[in-house]
Amino acid sequence: MNVSFNAGYSYNMVNPVFNSKGSNALSPKEAFADKEIGDYSYSFQGYSEFHPAYECEPGELYTGYATAGAVGDDTFLPANFYYPSDYNEDDPVIIARLYPWDGSDAAVKEIHLKDVDLSSADYYETFAYGIYLEKKGVHNGLDDMLAAYDLASDRTIGGTSFETVDVIGSIINLMNEGYNNGRIEQYLSYKKLMDIIDNLFKD
Repeated sequence: MNVSFNAGYSYNMVNPVFNSKGSNALSPKEAFADKEIGDYSYSFQGYSEFHPAYECEPGELYTGYATAGAVGDDTFLPANFYYPSDYNEDDPVIIARLYPWDGSDAAVKEIHLKDVDLSSADYYETFAYGIYLEKKGVHNGLDDMLAAYDLASDRTIGGTSFETVDVIGSIINLMNEGYNNGRIEQYLSYKKLMDIIDNLFKD
């Protein structure tokens, strides 16, 4: 696998469109009528362009993270991420609410982080895992997690964010690529991430 790419990139913040399901709200298609289908936009902090943070169940707590998806592309949906009302560290869960581009009801994905297999994880599981690492304060690794997912995935060239890929293999490749090419900061960042993942949920 060719892993020669800039692992240090950061996703761009987007300006959210405040949109509940009120009568004056723009649909996603209307809000992005001037965009090409598949245009990518990302948002780590804030919420998806079309749904405010309070569109969740009572008692759920917004994590402060969202992804905006790819405009009009049903294989890469915008999502907000929440903690459930009964969140506990014995079984940490992050809820992803995925919003279809046609404005229909959100799909809800409960992500039990201890059960996430990063050798076969989808985009939303990888994103939730990165949120967990950042909120725990053990690694500011959401960018690193998503860079590893994108490296293993065909999503950026026509794949889907629902496909499961080997994120662990990508982390190892990025670590080795940094080491072999003298990019010590890259090597150390991904080595630290790998060490954290290896030991995170050990009893």
